[in-house]
Amino acid sequence: MSALLASLFGKETLIGLDIGSANLKAVQVEAHRDSFRVVRAAQQKTPPGSVRDGVILDRDAVAGGIRQMLKTAGISGTGAVMAVAGPTVVVRQITLPKMTDAALRKSARYEASKYISANIDDSAIAFD
Repeated sequence: MSALLASLFGKETLIGLDIGSANLKAVQVEAHRDSFRVVRAAQQKTPPGSVRDGVILDRDAVAGGIRQMLKTAGISGTGAVMAVAGPTVVVRQITLPKMTDAALRKSARYEASKYISANIDDSAIAFD
């Protein structure tokens, strides 16, 4: 099991979530020795008109759909993991020299500004 995945799990049970235009999907996953075990899984239709082309248009409808799906399937966890995709998401891999966390945050924002045409202050910047 990779160090990143091990740090995500520890002794926790996590929920993997996929919010799609057609379906909401969830899995409850537990770390098991050197691998992972799917404990429960569920899928249901996305509320009509709430997601289009990867963009959530009705946050309350999607949240309600997720809550209902998790409750019906008996899925629970101490955290959730999901990927973000869509036309407004920009993902770039960059390499930076070793530096302090504060310098890394500043450098990541500067590098991101090269790829994002919108105001960088309106963007969520993440790195690991």
